[in-house]
Amino acid sequence: MPDLEELRQEIDRIDDEIRDLFLARLEIVQNIATYKQENSLPISHPDREQNILTRLTAGLSDKQAAELTKLYEEIFRISRDTQ
Repeated sequence: MPDLEELRQEIDRIDDEIRDLFLARLEIVQNIATYKQENSLPISHPDREQNILTRLTAGLSDKQAAELTKLYEEIFRISRDTQ
């Protein structure tokens, strides 16, 4: 079993990846915002959000699905605010 420091280093590596992917996602959100403005489309798209959650939580335990849903609800909120 790895020691505490090794486990923390692994968490740090994962956190770095999450940060980079989140920032990349926000860049795409900006492009989507521009497209929506130019085409007079609404910012909110609840069906799209639900489809994402359904896809991402498929096959997860109830607990995992609930935790991931909480995370993505916050990501969706930040994305809407960014738009």
